Amino acid sequence: MSGHSAWPSRDPLGDYAIFKNSIRGLDKEQAKQLKVETLMPPYGFVRNDSIGKFDTDGRGLGPVVGIAGGIGLGVAGVYGACWLHLDHIQDQANAAVGAEMRKLDPNYDPISDGPKIEGTPADALRHCIGACLANQKPCFCFGRNKTQALIQGREDYTGPTDLAHDMDRANNTIAFGIPLNSDCVKTCVDALKNGGLNCFTVGDQNLSPCKLSKNP
Repeated sequence: MSGHSAWPSRDPLGDYAIFKNSIRGLDKEQAKQLKVETLMPPYGFVRNDSIGKFDTDGRGLGPVVGIAGGIGLGVAGVYGACWLHLDHIQDQANAAVGAEMRKLDPNYDPISDGPKIEGTPADALRHCIGACLANQKPCFCFGRNKTQALIQGREDYTGPTDLAHDMDRANNTIAFGIPLNSDCVKTCVDALKNGGLNCFTVGDQNLSPCKLSKNP
């Protein structure tokens, strides 16, 4: 084959959103190197050398490797697959939270009280259900202990007084203690109703047991 090839669509190598998703869990040096290799102009696939090079995960997100230097192939792809596994579990948790909160709280408003609002019972329930599901079905490439560490490390910790991250880690830890054969949704809902999950409101200095609205 001679001449130049043109790709029919934008290469994910130049897509910032895909890049941000791909660096989750990497240390600073790895992320820096990946940034250099991925934030390139469109059609950056294998640095426009499809004969002499190939990417290691099939999506243009991993290191580009020469044909003769393929040691450790697939590591980046496996790692990315594990993050996608956790993202899928998070989606399951979010769906369960919406359904359960409507049953638990007659005043529940997904806009002001939803799982993305820090400190709320819905936020606590989301972390409990998600961490429980991930603990029952850990990332195949890391096992249960490493999966737990990844989940805790995913909370962008900024200091011991940051209640939002303390709350997330505390509720994750509770979830990790739930027996592996338990119904994660039911167990976490029961914990929420009985004050077993942690919440906070603006101005609080410490975490406190979550409280559901009792008003009709």
